[in-house]
Amino acid sequence: MQIKNIELENFRGIRKQSIDLLPNINVFVGVNGSGKSTILDAIAISLSWLVEGINKIESQGENIPDDSIKNGAEYASIKLEVSQKNNTYQWENIEFKRGYPADKQSNLLQLNQLVFEYQKRYRNKNKLPMIAYYPINRIATGIKENKQRLDNFSQIDVYDNALGSQANFQSFFEWFRLQDDIINEQWKEATRASGYYDLTHMSITTTRQFQLIIKAIESFIPEYKNLRVTRIPTPRMLVDKNGETLNLNQLSDGEKNMIAMVGDIARRLSMANPKLDNPLEGDGIVMIDEIDLHLHPAWQRVIISKLTEVFPNCQFIVSTHSPQILSHLKAENIFVLKQSKDNIDISKPTESYGKSTDRQLEDILGVEARPLEIKEDLQRLFKLIQEMNLDEAKELMSELENKIEGREVELVKANVLIQRKEILGK
Repeated sequence: MQIKNIELENFRGIRKQSIDLLPNINVFVGVNGSGKSTILDAIAISLSWLVEGINKIESQGENIPDDSIKNGAEYASIKLEVSQKNNTYQWENIEFKRGYPADKQSNLLQLNQLVFEYQKRYRNKNKLPMIAYYPINRIATGIKENKQRLDNFSQIDVYDNALGSQANFQSFFEWFRLQDDIINEQWKEATRASGYYDLTHMSITTTRQFQLIIKAIESFIPEYKNLRVTRIPTPRMLVDKNGETLNLNQLSDGEKNMIAMVGDIARRLSMANPKLDNPLEGDGIVMIDEIDLHLHPAWQRVIISKLTEVFPNCQFIVSTHSPQILSHLKAENIFVLKQSKDNIDISKPTESYGKSTDRQLEDILGVEARPLEIKEDLQRLFKLIQEMNLDEAKELMSELENKIEGREVELVKANVLIQRKEILGK
């Protein structure tokens, strides 16, 4: 399943906007308040009706909050169009402000048809679409002692807190602990049955899928090995990093969130597709707000390519402020958002892939790569050189050398130009 189009009307800062999405990577950029989270939240609201319907027929999803209806408007509308195999389904959620007459209503007929198709798929093939939203306030706290600990997860639990306003990843850690428990018990049973370790007595599916998820996490951070659970003195998740064993809580926020988010995507795909040889190849829709959150620039450079490599059939819809991420994307995958007077305008950059981070900052993110004072002085320096005001240019260059720390390429270039003009006289 993939989202083809979302159309918003009177939703928060958007008066009216239609957005065609790509089947693989969709990255929204813009200044704070430009509408990135608005679009992700709208998709999550619409998909909640699909998720709740698959959970239980005729169940309702999340309504559009009253405070999300644009100021001065009577209603807000979210229309989603998705494709499943060769079929297209479209539904619309409409919410009126209190006290206003509802002269139009939501159209959920094709949504119900899609729900029915997925329920048949669930009964006959044990396959479900994976849907997840990771908002900006996601946190990773690790395994906690739980007096009401879960003893099993069902396939339909793939949608547990899948579109919540907060993602604390606790379900992932609880699931990881449970799978580890299951495999340990299988080892014990295998040993008891045969007198020695015998894999033929074990559930190959459980073991294979568990190892696939661990491998997925380790592929994002190669220096991590042997992700595991210990229970003494309390349940904890451990990982070997550069030869040292560390508790999850000893890692940085970026490391913890990377482990938790990648692990949670892999877990949900595994739960949704228990019969696939590689459940990570299942289809799904994954939304991530500020995908660069807590990540070092080196990780930002590879996060998108790694996601598409490890989860090849998922559609990713994300937001970012990172020029490192943009420099590894084709222009067609980038949506630039700008707030106008009463709407949000969306455009695509003319170029992106392979451009320097300075270019990304200035051309796409609309931010000066240098302090404005330095930029203006450099521009004035080269103008003075061009006009043959070399003494004044030398004086300004000396001032800039005292201001800019370290070796500056533009000043080296300016010095070469000055020497050349002094020799040639032109």
